[in-house]
Amino acid sequence: MRRVRAEFQVAAAEVGERDRWQLAELAIACVSADGRHADEVLAAALAYIETHSAGARITDVSTELVRL
Repeated sequence: MRRVRAEFQVAAAEVGERDRWQLAELAIACVSADGRHADEVLAAALAYIETHSAGARITDVSTELVRL
């Protein structure tokens, strides 16, 4: 998660499934004045995680854009 935070300037944490070493639930957040930019950053972070996941399988991805 440290690399994802540094590479994409996002907040990132393991938020669920912490009791089972076989599973990980991650949350990544990006704050931007431009929704398109935030979406691009999150897509790039996901691609990075997929590339560097060391054989792990990503089973679900959810993205939410909140406008204030």
